[in-house]
Amino acid sequence: MAVALLTTKTVESILRDAVDRGCYVEHSKSDGTAKAYHSGDLVFQSIQKGKDGPWICWFVNTEHITWTGTTAG
Repeated sequence: MAVALLTTKTVESILRDAVDRGCYVEHSKSDGTAKAYHSGDLVFQSIQKGKDGPWICWFVNTEHITWTGTTAG
């Protein structure tokens, strides 16, 4: 597991890449939460620290998704 503090732009890039790589993504801008699943397993989770604040991100399974927004493959 890896943890990072990231900008909204970076989190959105990670989520777009996750979708492109076959992950299921749940993203609520109003709640400031995001999760990505690969084959039903949680691989990424994040919460936003306040409105327009940074995102606290957990990369649960770095075999499928990394902090650079790319999936191993």
